[in-house]
Amino acid sequence: MESGQGAGGIGYAFPAALGAATASADRVFAISGHGSSMYSISELASAHQHQLPVTWIVIDDGGYGTLCEYMTGAFDKATATELSRPNFVA
Repeated sequence: MESGQGAGGIGYAFPAALGAATASADRVFAISGHGSSMYSISELASAHQHQLPVTWIVIDDGGYGTLCEYMTGAFDKATATELSRPNFVA
């Protein structure tokens, strides 16, 4: 599977995996940081409704890493890129 690179790819993994799963009988895996996953959390309903064979791995990486990198590179400092850490397992 391709990966969306950069800020334009935030939230891309899970919806892309759902698309791939509609075209294949094989299990599809999506990996997202927890910030990115919040952009497409509603797609869980689509995955359930269509019983798509997708496993979504959400990594608690502390925030919007890509945006942090961009801001630090451009302004030497990142702001508002840290996220609270909900207990996704619970």
